[in-house]
Amino acid sequence: MRRGGLCAACWDGITFIAPHYCAGCGLPFEYDPGDGTLCGACVRQAPPYERARAAMVYDPTSRDLVLAFKHGDRTEAARAFGVWMARAGAELLADAEVVTAVPLHWTRLFSRRYNQAALLAQAIGRQGGVPVVPDLVLRRRKTPSQGGLGPAQRQCNLQGALAPNPRQAAKAEGRGCWSSTT
Repeated sequence: MRRGGLCAACWDGITFIAPHYCAGCGLPFEYDPGDGTLCGACVRQAPPYERARAAMVYDPTSRDLVLAFKHGDRTEAARAFGVWMARAGAELLADAEVVTAVPLHWTRLFSRRYNQAALLAQAIGRQGGVPVVPDLVLRRRKTPSQGGLGPAQRQCNLQGALAPNPRQAAKAEGRGCWSSTT
């Protein structure tokens, strides 16, 4: 990734997600099943969230970009990722009154030196004109890395780890919130 954008080879290798996708999880469909259609996985078991969107398919090319941003100090990528995420989640962002980020445990933040989700939240909020409250959620306990875990394992791993920040409760009460995570 070049500063502020992709090189030609990376651009060619990225598969951006565009309609048509599951109305719940955002999984891309090969064809147009009609607005509001859920994928088989969401029909079988509803996810613990209402709606989610992703900017790109997570494949070898996008994986390298995401991991360089997340673990390789490539913080300059936040602006481009924020633009792509705001575009992919435009319908969600239009309904949001607040953008927040999933916090890192203080030990992980100390070792990484920055919270990539907070950088994305700031970029998304700027792009969508939605206020950002980065400390809306608190990390109550340290959790093992989510890398390599399946959806059920990830959900179990986070059980009880996150909680609303009581000092920011008034900012979220009764509002639609949009959170960023990687």
